[in-house]
Amino acid sequence: MIMAADFILEAFGNAMTAHNPNSSRFGKFFKVLYDKNNHICGARIQMDMLLDKSRVVFQAPGERNFHIFYMLIKGCTEEERKDYHLHPSPAQYAYCTHGDLEDPEIDDKKWMDELRKAFDIVGFSSTEIRNLNHFQNSLRTPPPW
Repeated sequence: MIMAADFILEAFGNAMTAHNPNSSRFGKFFKVLYDKNNHICGARIQMDMLLDKSRVVFQAPGERNFHIFYMLIKGCTEEERKDYHLHPSPAQYAYCTHGDLEDPEIDDKKWMDELRKAFDIVGFSSTEIRNLNHFQNSLRTPPPW
């Protein structure tokens, strides 16, 4: 469950830079709790966002925006794509068009499948997952600045 939660955080908080295909945009601290028999009985995650606004709205060559954008676009089923009003190409979204749209090292569809598993392990309901995916529609409009 701890590892699944970490994968979810990375999908929404990591992006690709020219130097690192999975660069964090946040700092996280894991505190794992053990019982008297040294079995994991819980965990806490503290996350501090280090949001670099310029990277959200613009990516340099060799960079991509947050992984979740590409995972949703490439990893949704045809039914989900219709339901979420997604275009099958990241080139249709203002927040994804400045850097590289594809990277041979990153399999967005596979990562989306892993994200689905992580949501299930952590206990997200289908409604919660659907609500997370609906934010994707806002990516079509460029920012006002």
